[in-house]
Amino acid sequence: MLGVLRSIAFLLVCLVSLCGFSPRTLAAEEILDYDVLAELKTDGKMVVRETITVNVENRRIRHGITRSYPVRQRVDETGLRHYTFNVLSVRLDGAQAPYSVSEGAGYMTGMAIGSAKTYVSKGIHTYEITYETDGHVRFMEDHDELFLNAIGTDNAFPVNKASFSLQLPAGAVIRKTDGFTGRVGSEEKAFVRTGPSSFRTTRVLRPKEAFTVLVAWNKGVVQAHESFANRIAAMRDTLSISFGGLIAMLSLYFWWIKRRTPLTVIPQFTPPQGYGPGALARFLDKGKTAQVLSDMIWTSVWGWSRLDQDEQEKASPVYRRAEPARESGKWHFSESRKIRDLLLEDKQEMQIGATAQFRAALKRLGIDRAAKVDDLTELCSFLPLALPVISLLFYWFLMHYGYHSGLESGDGALVMLILMGMTASPGVFFVIMWLKLRMGSIFGAIFAAISLWFLALLFFAATVLVMEMDFALVIPALVSVVAPIVAFCCPVFVLTEKGMQIDAHVKGLRMYIETAEKDRLAVINAPEDTIEKYEEILPYAIALGCAQAWQKRFEPLLEVQHYEPKWTNRTVRGLHSAPVRVADFEKSIGKTISAIAAADAARRAASSSSRTSSRGGRSSGRGSGGGGVGGW
Repeated sequence: MLGVLRSIAFLLVCLVSLCGFSPRTLAAEEILDYDVLAELKTDGKMVVRETITVNVENRRIRHGITRSYPVRQRVDETGLRHYTFNVLSVRLDGAQAPYSVSEGAGYMTGMAIGSAKTYVSKGIHTYEITYETDGHVRFMEDHDELFLNAIGTDNAFPVNKASFSLQLPAGAVIRKTDGFTGRVGSEEKAFVRTGPSSFRTTRVLRPKEAFTVLVAWNKGVVQAHESFANRIAAMRDTLSISFGGLIAMLSLYFWWIKRRTPLTVIPQFTPPQGYGPGALARFLDKGKTAQVLSDMIWTSVWGWSRLDQDEQEKASPVYRRAEPARESGKWHFSESRKIRDLLLEDKQEMQIGATAQFRAALKRLGIDRAAKVDDLTELCSFLPLALPVISLLFYWFLMHYGYHSGLESGDGALVMLILMGMTASPGVFFVIMWLKLRMGSIFGAIFAAISLWFLALLFFAATVLVMEMDFALVIPALVSVVAPIVAFCCPVFVLTEKGMQIDAHVKGLRMYIETAEKDRLAVINAPEDTIEKYEEILPYAIALGCAQAWQKRFEPLLEVQHYEPKWTNRTVRGLHSAPVRVADFEKSIGKTISAIAAADAARRAASSSSRTSSRGGRSSGRGSGGGGVGGW
């Protein structure tokens, strides 16, 4: 009995609950009827009147409805087509209604109907939107056509019934009609024709489902014209390739005007006047070891210093002050003294090691060398840097009017960021080269590593972008970036007229140093090999990186004359000891400079880690037009 009573009570509750629900309570927000009437003008423009009947329940539709409309649309995989959208009038239940239009640089224009201060009452309401649009007519060889999304893919509500009618200009003869329903890519044909160019759907369109119609007619009825944006889009490949070729030609021009014909190289038997070996090593971008050692041996050869090492060779060499036994009128004599004073200042000697004294000497010597060779090179023109900037602006213009990036519309900023990074590449190369030349090879290597990381990320992103874009755009774009790099950054510094003379002189001196055969020496009228000539050229051979060849050539002479250098306490012990001696000096000084660099790097790393901070094909949806209706 108790179970029966419970069942009766449950049925009564359900009955009362059902009686309490009215049709209004069960109603959903939906588009009851979506009627589109389009009138095509002879100039290609269309005046469209959309009559949208909706059921409002103040859920998603509170103040009114929204209408989105595509003004840029992807066609032909990567191309873009542009449309206009000018609102003429908006009505709600026959009366003028307030609205606002949001126009941006994206693919859609948005419109909100209603006021934020008022709410639309519940029930059935009819919105009427009249607007003018252009760019939808497609001009074919034997006919013209309209392939239009009468109902777009962006509707937030189901559309119970949809219809479309097209009024063509006088003289139009319809050649073909067709249509599609469903999501993008669907070939469903859930519609019927209700007139020559009128259509009506036969089922409910769910949210995100479109109704696309095709109407074709004879040519000559509508004037064939295109907007500026669509003309640019139609010529996008030609413009892109032509611009890339233009940039390449300009880059070759800049490269050519800065290119200088090298001077003829002839053998030189003396160093260039006024330039010590360290300065030439700096000019040739040799390492610091060659720069320091060549200057030290140069000052020692001319009697202003000694480069000694203890007999056990356990300690690093010592650079000591000395006075020459006799004076010389040659420029080497006075210039080498200046270098000695620059290294030692008022000190008598200096241990070559990771000491404050040696560090300071290296710094003073570096400043002096930089000033010495400053007039031998000059910066290339900055004008080629304008080429990638112009390229960036041009390709932004072309992508805005002519190309679809293949990415979502919201990723336009990513596309521009990648292009900006590619544009910045010449500047990055310039900075790296400048730092390498001005700050030394170690810093150059550091910045080169950073730049490689930056460029790896950049070109990875560019590769992703390239996979989604038209090669007619990508290849000229890459040319527009790479060509200025070649024109501007290879090299960043070019030789001046004086620099070209010094460069030719140094090459001639190298030719003399590396020539060992007696017959060839006689052909070039080389001077006789003497101890004096050996010592005069030895520092320059070190600076030019050919000390081994120079010493090996003089080994027989040094052995015969029992050569004992006065500029060092190291003696010749056998036929092959002379080449080993300079190599040992290079090894010792090289280790010292490497140790200094390592210590500096460790100090900077420790300083950095100790810092703290307090800041934390044709189918449905593939036509022009479309968009959708939502609520707000």
